[in-house]
Amino acid sequence: MNFEQAKTLTGKLTMHVWMTRVLRALLLVGIMATATGAVFAPSFGLEADADHFWTMAIFFAGSWMVLSILGYRQIKTANQAAIYITTGRLDLAETQLRDAVLAFNLHPRGKLMACHNLAVVAHNQKDFMAAAELCRAIVQLSGRSLTEMVNLCRILLADCLLQVQQVEAADAAIQPLRQEANTLSLDQQLLLLPIQLQCDAARGAFQSVIDDLPSKMRHAEMLDAPKAGLCHALLAKACEKLNRGTEAAFLRERAELYHDIDFDELKIPLASPTSN
Repeated sequence: MNFEQAKTLTGKLTMHVWMTRVLRALLLVGIMATATGAVFAPSFGLEADADHFWTMAIFFAGSWMVLSILGYRQIKTANQAAIYITTGRLDLAETQLRDAVLAFNLHPRGKLMACHNLAVVAHNQKDFMAAAELCRAIVQLSGRSLTEMVNLCRILLADCLLQVQQVEAADAAIQPLRQEANTLSLDQQLLLLPIQLQCDAARGAFQSVIDDLPSKMRHAEMLDAPKAGLCHALLAKACEKLNRGTEAAFLRERAELYHDIDFDELKIPLASPTSN
């Protein structure tokens, strides 16, 4: 998937989501109006019309149930595609997820789950701009009930933007997560840590990199070896920039234990330290 394909897909997704929201609103209004009419019709001498109101209410409620059941198939498809992703079958995952994103669903959750998984596929295929476009659409279309998905998409979006050297945009993507860091789950904190450190280091905000250093070290040690090595290397570089030689040497040694790190290859500009 390339950027243009992702842009076309997100345009259709946006239209579908708004259409289904309108349809849901109409069905709810229909159910409430006809049920209310059926209850109060006898009070106004309209006993004969009460049965018609009940029939219409059952029709609207039945339509809601049938359309909701059809939507669960979309969630099942998204979950199955996630299995394909973990087993490396990205081609099959992409095909299924494209269909799932564009399939009808009364509730947007299934579509957004499929779109999120498709963004993961695009990221794994190194189509970073396509993945970023999909993540932006999810963040814009998701409601408050999908906070966890939005958080994951913000982290993935920031990672994609870092890959294409858009540091300021990446930092803006995770800014809401920084403000709510204490409320994030541990899994999300671990995913956020290397992204946050890279953003701060690339901006030259080395004091921000080492703020709460013991906690960041503990979290870094929970990551897989390459990411743990990267985090320790970024912390070491920040300490070097701030003339904290003892900590820098210790962190550098830890980084080398976790993973082969080329410190000269780290994409950190020779910026002056800033205090954030």
